[in-house]
Amino acid sequence: MGMAMGSGQRYATGLRPGDWNLARANTDEAGIGRTVAVGLYPLGRSPFGVDDMAGNIWDWCLNTHDHPSNVSLDTDKVRVVRGGSWGVNPYGARSATRGNFDPSYRFSNVGFRVLCSSLIDG
Repeated sequence: MGMAMGSGQRYATGLRPGDWNLARANTDEAGIGRTVAVGLYPLGRSPFGVDDMAGNIWDWCLNTHDHPSNVSLDTDKVRVVRGGSWGVNPYGARSATRGNFDPSYRFSNVGFRVLCSSLIDG
């Protein structure tokens, strides 16, 4: 889920924090207060052509928080989440942001999505 970023680059979009605008990701500042369809923020597309690496929803990762190399399927371990969600500010909405939740945690801003094809052309 990680990606190499350029010198001083903090967002997958290539922007630095002071360059943020609302058209880049579904964050708290957008005021939507829920997830949206993948691809609605084409200005936030990464240099690698990946949509929604920041904002919208915290993405579950398989690795555990305390021991990132542990990718066992043990459901008792706290797991990493990345990317921020619609409920965080732009600084928290980065693919490099690393949070954690217990696997039993359920909320509308945490999960994962599987995308086979987008209905929105970029």
